[in-house]
Amino acid sequence: MRSDPRIKVLMFGWEFPPYVTGGLGTHCWNLTKSLSSLDTKIFFVTPHPISKDTHNFIDIVSLNISQRFKGKGKILSYGKFYENKIRLYNRYSKDILDKYDFDIIHCQDRMPIKAAIAAKKISKKPLVLTVHSTEFDKTDRPRKKWIEIEKKGMQSADRIIAVSNYTKGIIVKKYGIDPKKIVAIPNGVESKKTPSKKKLGKTRNIFYLGRIAYQKGLPYLIEAAAKVLKKEKNVKFLIAGAGKEKYKKKLEKKIEELGLTKDVVFLGYVKDRNYYYKKAYLFVMPSVSEPFGITPLEAISNGTPAIISKQSGIAEVLNNCIKVDYFDTEKMAKSILMLIKDKKRYEKLRKDSIREINNFFSWDYVAKQTVDVYKSLSKN
Repeated sequence: MRSDPRIKVLMFGWEFPPYVTGGLGTHCWNLTKSLSSLDTKIFFVTPHPISKDTHNFIDIVSLNISQRFKGKGKILSYGKFYENKIRLYNRYSKDILDKYDFDIIHCQDRMPIKAAIAAKKISKKPLVLTVHSTEFDKTDRPRKKWIEIEKKGMQSADRIIAVSNYTKGIIVKKYGIDPKKIVAIPNGVESKKTPSKKKLGKTRNIFYLGRIAYQKGLPYLIEAAAKVLKKEKNVKFLIAGAGKEKYKKKLEKKIEELGLTKDVVFLGYVKDRNYYYKKAYLFVMPSVSEPFGITPLEAISNGTPAIISKQSGIAEVLNNCIKVDYFDTEKMAKSILMLIKDKKRYEKLRKDSIREINNFFSWDYVAKQTVDVYKSLSKN
């Protein structure tokens, strides 16, 4: 007879607070927190030097790899040493398997895929793979090496969780995976008390937060900004996030050519994202390809309405927002201007969107659906 009735999960992850560069770390933090209240025990494997006492709702399994890769005193999550870090992760993760009693293996995205597959072969336990994005979402020139790694993980997994039907479609079409073993479970957002009225300054800040990368559609946002600023002067576009310096310089050159250097500002990585969400008048996510897109939910939860790309997973399920094609810079600009000028429509959208996410986008709901996946595999 089992002494511990909880479902025990060995979760292979890459990002986890305080080492977060994007939505992956936010997802892992909130999901594991909610899972901990649902008769599950999580052993979270991370490359970062996170203390076991830092998070009391899960067991942190730190491989202590990341401190080998530092730049200017900070631990690097991606960049130059990315593949070396993954290689060490795969090697060291095998050493922990006999130290933990687990029922399910859960791999969060592609970086730990090889480690998760090895754990399945050794332990004979079922494998769940959450696909947050694919190589086809990350670049306009998909790399064969990463496609093969992702496909191997999808083929090895007993169940795949896709963060949207958009992503599920890519998995079926591009990787040839049986749709019957894929379940779409959207992301949630952390619930918080939102002010009933938004405090507004003279300048209207239009905010973007995400990686500085091709698939995020920033050239289209910059073009829309030029159209907005021709008609409305008290507007500033704030772009937060990190990315490859070469691509950022390309965007900066475009901004300079359009004469927008004072009006479109790169903030770099921001630690207190909630401060900027609250400070913003609007949040814009102009992604060319976005498997889900958690940032609009975060913006709305801070009282800021969103304009989102139709080419995103979140567009499937979020109703109270404005949806535009990423390439339609004319409509993007008109939508921004309309919400600046029409205060009643702005306030209605703001309140309706807050109501919607409070009712339909809880992490507890995401966790319950995830536990259902675990239970279906445990029975088998």
